[in-house]
Amino acid sequence: MKKKKGKRSTRISILEAAGQLFAEKGFKGATIRDICHKADVNIAAVNYHFGDKDGLYDSLIEYIFEEMRDKFPIQRAEDDTLEPKDRLYAFIEVLLYRRHSPDLRRWHGILFERERMQPKAAVRAMHEREISRMKKVLNSIIKGFVGDKIDDDTADLLRESVISQIVFQGLIREKAAPPFLKKKPMDAATIQKTARHITDFSVAALERYNQSSSQKRKPK
Repeated sequence: MKKKKGKRSTRISILEAAGQLFAEKGFKGATIRDICHKADVNIAAVNYHFGDKDGLYDSLIEYIFEEMRDKFPIQRAEDDTLEPKDRLYAFIEVLLYRRHSPDLRRWHGILFERERMQPKAAVRAMHEREISRMKKVLNSIIKGFVGDKIDDDTADLLRESVISQIVFQGLIREKAAPPFLKKKPMDAATIQKTARHITDFSVAALERYNQSSSQKRKPK
């Protein structure tokens, strides 16, 4: 006889078990039977909540996204009543926490890395929605520094210049990172220090760009 669930719902129990096994064995290697055994539920529970294995996996990735958004919300970076520098710091800090927080469970990172290499269609759509939101937020922040009279190509370059610094922090902490670049995982203090550095560096560049652009626009 299966044990009665406590406070955590059957659905969450299945998602947690699935996350660990999908990370450990991969999508093909982890069976529904294994997941049900780990979650201490009947197979019928998976069919009821998720339909099938594909539905379970897609729901699992959405579950990770929801948890990530709850733990590390982006609302402060979206607040256009704040100074652009404060919004930029909030944006950078959130992205670093979402990728490097020591509070994240190990299987989160494994699944996201796997999806980066071999994305499923439904998961790719989730990523694209999240990226679209982040792009909109960062564009708004950048316009706070340089105004809204920049062309799309320039806006892309400025946004990519900020994002690339954040992405690089992940690359140098991957297992495959070259030894001369490789760094240890971040703790909270390192995340905040790195976020401040990237912010200061980016603000200096954006302000310098704005000054340069203003000089070019002045009538001769």
